[in-house]
Amino acid sequence: MSARPLNILISGSGICGPSCVYWLHRFLPTAQITIVERSPEPRLGGQAVDLRSACIPIVKKMGLLETVKERNTTEMGMEFVYLDGKRKALFPKSGEEERQSGKMPNSHVSHTEVLSKNSN
Repeated sequence: MSARPLNILISGSGICGPSCVYWLHRFLPTAQITIVERSPEPRLGGQAVDLRSACIPIVKKMGLLETVKERNTTEMGMEFVYLDGKRKALFPKSGEEERQSGKMPNSHVSHTEVLSKNSN
C-alpha cells in the first residue's frame, strides 16, 4: 500500500511563498503543494531586495543568480527630498565594498518574474 501524498498549503505569493514551493517541490516531489494569494493577479512590481551572504548561494542553487544580477537596480545611494524638490540629505553609494553590508547589489525585480522565468 502506497502512502498518500503530503498536502501542503502555502499562504501568500510574496517572495517567501514561491521560494518555499520551489524547495518543497525539490525535496518532496510527490507532495501536492497549493499556494494561495489574496491578490487577484500576480504582482509584477518589484521591490528592492538586499541579497547578502547566505542568500547568494541559495539563489545560485535555485538557478536564479544570473537572472537577479540582470535586474540589478544599480542603485547609486539614497536621497531625501523636500516636497518643493530641494535636497534634504544625500547618502551616496560609497563604492567601498568592505564598508558596505552586502556582497551583491540590490535587486529591484518582481519575484514573480524571476521565479516564473526559471520555473522549468
